Amino acid sequence: MAITLAHLRLDQARHPERGELTEDDLDEIWQLWLRPFVGTGQGDGWLDQLDEPTRTQVLNRLPAWLPETVAALCWLVIQPGSDRRERVVAVKPVLAAVLAHGLLDPTETTSHYLSVITGRTITCDMADDQLLAAIDFIDDDLWCACTAEEFGLDELRLAASPGVTAVQLRLDVRGITTPFIDARVPRLVVAARHYRRCDGVVLIAADCGWRLAFVTDETIAYLPGVGGTLAESARPLTRGALEELCATGGVLADLFPAEYATTL
Repeated sequence: MAITLAHLRLDQARHPERGELTEDDLDEIWQLWLRPFVGTGQGDGWLDQLDEPTRTQVLNRLPAWLPETVAALCWLVIQPGSDRRERVVAVKPVLAAVLAHGLLDPTETTSHYLSVITGRTITCDMADDQLLAAIDFIDDDLWCACTAEEFGLDELRLAASPGVTAVQLRLDVRGITTPFIDARVPRLVVAARHYRRCDGVVLIAADCGWRLAFVTDETIAYLPGVGGTLAESARPLTRGALEELCATGGVLADLFPAEYATTL
């Protein structure tokens, strides 16, 4: 699929008058194929479903040209343009997953291909820098708006850190009333961690007062509201535990003692 789309994109650039698919069409097809393959960092990609030995074996068997082709097609998605910020925010989790799986490697072949496509010189270093910059891109308002729409939330805001050393990010959310049985909660925390590339996250329900704190190697802390009783997960939060919940459609109740999970 990757090499087919690369050839189609090249043909479209050389002969735009005879192609039925536009640049936007080809970019969309590429993302529709790439996202299920690598995922978004939430354990939701095909590669994520494989155990470690099998995943290593699969990656070793992929053709040598694939990472440079993936880099070229991904760069075309995030290349400079009028709506680049929106495109970068939308594809950023997938790009990070591509990099994590070792499938993002611009080469001189990538440089030559992109230069032919765009009609201007795109060096290997330029492509690499712009791809990495897209992965690190920050636009809090835009990310919150896009994520709220994706998750069906009434509102989502990134607020100032609560001042706790282990917590780097605070999210104020409206639209989640039962956090223990809502599968959006672990997905939201994982998405926020990947977006800001941090670990400690606090979720605060701006409409109903509950609070949840997530820090790796510490228990998940839940406070139902002012005057409520603090509840903690059955064991400390291990690295990858939330991603596993995301991959299986699990909920936070799976991580808390039964006596809490049925009442909170």
